[in-house]
Amino acid sequence: MGRSRDRGHDRDRDRQWDRDRGGGGGPRRPPAGPMSDEPPPIGSIHRGVVHTVKPFGVFVAIEGYRRHVLVHHSQVSEEVLLTRGDEDELKVKALEYAAPPGQRVWVKILEVSADQNQNGPGYRVHGSMRVVDQDSGADLDPTGQAAAAAAAKGGGGGRQSDDPPEVGTCHQGEVKRIEAYGVFVALQGFRKYGLVHASQVANYLEFSAEDGEAERKKAIGEVVELGQEVWVKVVEVGHDDRGPKIGCSMKLVDQADGTDLDPQNLRYRPRGEGGQGGPGGRAPVGASAGEVRGGAIDWGYLATRPDAFGSTGYDLLQDDPEEPGRPAAG
Repeated sequence: MGRSRDRGHDRDRDRQWDRDRGGGGGPRRPPAGPMSDEPPPIGSIHRGVVHTVKPFGVFVAIEGYRRHVLVHHSQVSEEVLLTRGDEDELKVKALEYAAPPGQRVWVKILEVSADQNQNGPGYRVHGSMRVVDQDSGADLDPTGQAAAAAAAKGGGGGRQSDDPPEVGTCHQGEVKRIEAYGVFVALQGFRKYGLVHASQVANYLEFSAEDGEAERKKAIGEVVELGQEVWVKVVEVGHDDRGPKIGCSMKLVDQADGTDLDPQNLRYRPRGEGGQGGPGGRAPVGASAGEVRGGAIDWGYLATRPDAFGSTGYDLLQDDPEEPGRPAAG
């Protein structure tokens, strides 16, 4: 199972960890020794030290392995009950109370998933503290039923579909990789990552043609970080020789509770239809309502008679002239 059954050995190791930490101070790794670059076996239980606390969970350094284990906040303790609407500061305080940095804990490995971050070892390890007796290291969920139930609620682990999600649906996911052109997100319940184009990360995030790749990547990294939980809306699904390509948007979803901010699907056009990714057709009627064009506010096409608002009426904004090289609509 990957855990020691020798209580005396555990106590000796705990005392050694205390000496390594000097009786206090910040979080440290377990005692130095051979460190494996391979992931620990799924279902194995390990002794570790809380290394870092984030709003989305706790990173635990386990003995003998180089990769930290991410324990989602729902898998830390039965006493930690956080909601999507809680402030990040509150989440961190609650998690630090239950699992302060430097504390020794037991963790069970639930899942090992691919990590497309080129700077990492190529995988990410997910674990649980709540399914392990923190005093003895005994497995409280030997059949895996509790972990499966938590996964169904978004707590990590579980089966993943090879099929892409439907366009227009909203999903919670984890930021896996940040590039100059966007963010890769692991969608819960789906094997294929979604790509949030840089233009769809946040309303206030804009780039010009003069911005370099390093500058773009840095700016995106100031909005999201690796391992962060985010909400995304699937805005387009394409296919190539490697399988489905899932285009997503973060700015079309309320990041606090996952509410769809564009239920009529008016604020995004797929790349092949004149959207953010390339030239093509027009946006749906009303998609630009509220935008300022030519010094006037575009209220969309008013479905009423011109004289319905008085004798003077309202002049509807004319369509933009055709772009050079773009076929006329019709």
